[in-house]
Amino acid sequence: MAEPFEPLIIWDLEQDPDGNYLHIVDEHGITQEEVWDVMSNPKNPTVPSDSTGRPSTFGWTKSGKYILVFGSMSMTTRAQSSP
Repeated sequence: MAEPFEPLIIWDLEQDPDGNYLHIVDEHGITQEEVWDVMSNPKNPTVPSDSTGRPSTFGWTKSGKYILVFGSMSMTTRAQSSP
């Protein structure tokens, strides 16, 4: 069974025209809570993007959306526990 973990999600300022907040929330209509739903679920797969190699996590939000969240290169992999 996957261990729970606490992802670190860093949001840019809401006014930053090049930031992730405007891109994700305003342009795609995905809330910060929905990003958290996907990133904090250890059952969601994280794989390298085919096009960029960046970590990409797929999963369902509590609101019923299936989304893909791209991370930055500073993202770390989820810790695996020993049986």
